[in-house]
Amino acid sequence: MLSSSAAGSTALASLSPSGQWDGTPGTGFAVTPTDPPRTTAKPACRLVTVPGQRFTATHVVGVVAFANDGGTLIGGIDRVRFHFEGETRDVLEMTPRTFMRRDGTSYRCWAYWVALRKPAGKAGSAQLFVEAIPADATMQRRVIGPFLYSVEDALHDLAIEVAATPAEMPGERYKTLEAAIDYAKAQSARNPLITVTETGTYLPTETGPAHTFTNWCTIEAASGVTCTIARDTQLSDSQSRIVYVSDHICFRNVTFDMRRIASIQSANNTPFWADRCTITNSDPDRGFARWRGNLRPHGIVFEGNSYVTDCRFEYLPNPLGADAALLRGNFVTDGTQDVMGDAQCVVANTVRNWDSSEWINGRPILSVTYTGSEATARLSAPIVGGDTRILTATWGANSATLTLGKSEADFLGTTGNAYWPSHVVDWLNTLPDWTATLLDDTLVAFNIDVAEGDPDEDASGRGGNKSVLDINVKDTVKTCFARWDVHADGYQQRWGGTDENVIIAANDWQVAGQILFISSTDPYEKDYFIINNIFRFLKTAADVQGLSALAQQAVGVEPPSALHMIVAHNSWVNQLLRMRWDAGFAPDGYSLIANNVVQGLRDQGVASAPAGVIVNNHIYATAENSTAATFTSVGGDATTLFADAANADFTPSGDLLTNARVPVLNWDAHGRERKALDAVGAVASGFLTVTDYTLPSPPPSPPPPPPPLTEWSFEDFSTETTGIGGQAEIVSATIGRTARVEGGNSGLVLALPPGTYRLRGTLTEWAGKGATHLRMSSGSLVTPVNFTPDAGIGLYTANGVVDCTFTFAAAGNLVLRCGVNARSFTLTRGGNPLVQKVG
Repeated sequence: MLSSSAAGSTALASLSPSGQWDGTPGTGFAVTPTDPPRTTAKPACRLVTVPGQRFTATHVVGVVAFANDGGTLIGGIDRVRFHFEGETRDVLEMTPRTFMRRDGTSYRCWAYWVALRKPAGKAGSAQLFVEAIPADATMQRRVIGPFLYSVEDALHDLAIEVAATPAEMPGERYKTLEAAIDYAKAQSARNPLITVTETGTYLPTETGPAHTFTNWCTIEAASGVTCTIARDTQLSDSQSRIVYVSDHICFRNVTFDMRRIASIQSANNTPFWADRCTITNSDPDRGFARWRGNLRPHGIVFEGNSYVTDCRFEYLPNPLGADAALLRGNFVTDGTQDVMGDAQCVVANTVRNWDSSEWINGRPILSVTYTGSEATARLSAPIVGGDTRILTATWGANSATLTLGKSEADFLGTTGNAYWPSHVVDWLNTLPDWTATLLDDTLVAFNIDVAEGDPDEDASGRGGNKSVLDINVKDTVKTCFARWDVHADGYQQRWGGTDENVIIAANDWQVAGQILFISSTDPYEKDYFIINNIFRFLKTAADVQGLSALAQQAVGVEPPSALHMIVAHNSWVNQLLRMRWDAGFAPDGYSLIANNVVQGLRDQGVASAPAGVIVNNHIYATAENSTAATFTSVGGDATTLFADAANADFTPSGDLLTNARVPVLNWDAHGRERKALDAVGAVASGFLTVTDYTLPSPPPSPPPPPPPLTEWSFEDFSTETTGIGGQAEIVSATIGRTARVEGGNSGLVLALPPGTYRLRGTLTEWAGKGATHLRMSSGSLVTPVNFTPDAGIGLYTANGVVDCTFTFAAAGNLVLRCGVNARSFTLTRGGNPLVQKVG
């Protein structure tokens, strides 16, 4: 195991695959990490970075992990252990990192960070597992993964462009995204980059055959280019979806206009990644934009376990989808219905002006009256859950019915059912003494109702087809509305959805509705963390809806039981926390509801929780408190507990400051470290300065190997002697380097690789040492092997020019010696290389 990163350190830990890894996923592990079956509480542990990426040197991975340790999250995780193809690295604490959104705003994300590094001389795909180890020994460890990463010498194995007007250049530039994707598939690309280089509107369709991109097929707008994904015509509900047959598509810096696009999905339900994108709706009715006069048929933008990071969403329902693997750093505004459901990791998202009141209140579509002789006249329709609804007109003993429809077939006119309000008006005007006037023909007639607050409104107040229409129209003009039964939630855990290992942290939401609705059918919530969030109820909009009693319930906690469920350091502004004891909510001893500021703690049913589970919360003055809660402080309201809640400044004030408590989490919603005693809620009252981690400079890469030598001079030789009387030396001379050798037991040796070589120089006697004598040999000086050169001679016995060519079939030593005693030579290099490789 590699050493741990030190506590308190801002340096980033790093690791590379083990030596056993051969570039194939999993080959580096002697034993593959596995997640044990859950038998008791485990930490919650999720990636806050997107897996599947490819890198050439270093790639940073972040993980959030939490566990309760006797009533605190501080130190609840002993360590997070990263397993990367057989090598491991322990990270002991969270540190902050700053991210930048597309609009230039930034936010901090606390996590356990590690830098994956490419090993020298290796490439391929590698698996990462992450193990969260709790401090509480009675808990189990949690292992997540494997997550695939690729380490290669090039970031992208294919790069092509898309531009609508220039001529196509096969293999380099195409006019459509589909053509570019098809080319990438044909090349079996693993991590292609498709760059849109011309501003315009593009439709990212794709047909078969399917292809799995090992990493991501990234579709990206070039700097200064606006790439808009949109349709120019309305298609059928099914055709309006954009369905990819290939896996792992990433969109970066592009704009989606969803006005005529129902959703974006994979045929195999594999994830998409949207990064720094804008997802909008150009319809002039914005958040009240209708699809065939009704709600959108597929309210989810990206279907499947997608990754959505640093995007902007506006004017859309359910924008962050269902079952998303990661939602991080997104800005979501002016939408309706739910914000998200069943997401697994939700970190640092901002939601503003989330208001479904236009749908709930609806719009007037027609007026109707009966002025005949009958004493009574009524218009009625029942509550229905299907696609047809019967509208009945009754006057005296007479009656007539009209079938209303809302399906696509009804819209196309193939069923004979009434679809638009004009169809209803035309029908009513055929009845004796009935008069109807069309007010708006852009909303589906199926949802006919009266206005919110009308004396004839159904007592349920749910609206539209979820309420009974039964109105008196005798000698009175009654206005009918199209209304919808919308129950907006910030985060809804849908029945049968994700109920284990969920993290909702450091978000800031403003929602007119139930901000959290947690309701498991597993039947348990397991390792569920809701921490450091600002939850602001958009009160004025809810008052308009007439749903303040429902909307004031911030959390509907309705599981039969909750195992290791943590709700800590949240600031609910004008919101109650409702606990459904009557529906079986029963937190265990690992659970914790602590250090929150909330309008009130409402018990629905008889409360029963272990000691220390609901503790140290703050509620508004005169608010209701749970009988299971201890050490609850009371006082103030939204106007006094925060510096300026109306303008989104939730710095603690008033009673929050005078009731400071020991934090159970050491950093706040803004990524700042809390003091030893601090205000409860999401925002610290006074904070310590924390430095973002620093990525240490990677160790210097070894210098590239020098190019193979092709020339050698005397400095590359060694001088050797074998016994007494011999002498060999290399000296300087004005013309060039000079070597002098005396006797047969001395010489010069040069190691050479296989090849053909040329030796050139000028030969003279070493004065006073004996007559000139030079022999060329190979091997070693101790046992030289004489050889015959390819050209020239191997033995020189007179002064003159040396010029010969020889070949070594295998690596060997060139030996220059006298060959016999009492002989000598002086060899001088002129303007040419002494030894030169020529073949």
